Amino acid sequence: MAEQGTQPAPAFTVQMGEAGFSINVKMLDPHGQEVMLTFRAPLASHADTMIDYYSNRMKKLIEAGWQPLKAAVRAPQESAPANGGGVPVCRVHGRQMKPSRKPGSFYCSSKLADGSYCTEKVDA
Repeated sequence: MAEQGTQPAPAFTVQMGEAGFSINVKMLDPHGQEVMLTFRAPLASHADTMIDYYSNRMKKLIEAGWQPLKAAVRAPQESAPANGGGVPVCRVHGRQMKPSRKPGSFYCSSKLADGSYCTEKVDA
């Protein structure tokens, strides 16, 4: 009698040529796992289309609970310097940071998807 049930998953390979344009982004999925996403277009002339697709996909991922892993590439106006007299804003969460015990230093008190706290800090 032949055994039914467990068969190994078929192996497959994907062959991709050189990308004319690509975007890589690291995200935290809703379970707190780090994920690298790559968006590729075969030709550099497809960059505008790929950027539009990327923007729409990122909006949907963020709505689904995904979070950017690093926000250092965001526009500098989103984070006010601590020595500018105002309270800095977290580049990841867009919320005002809280003052730490060290004078002139601030930290973000927001939680990440995995339950840990944000590590964004601004030191004087």
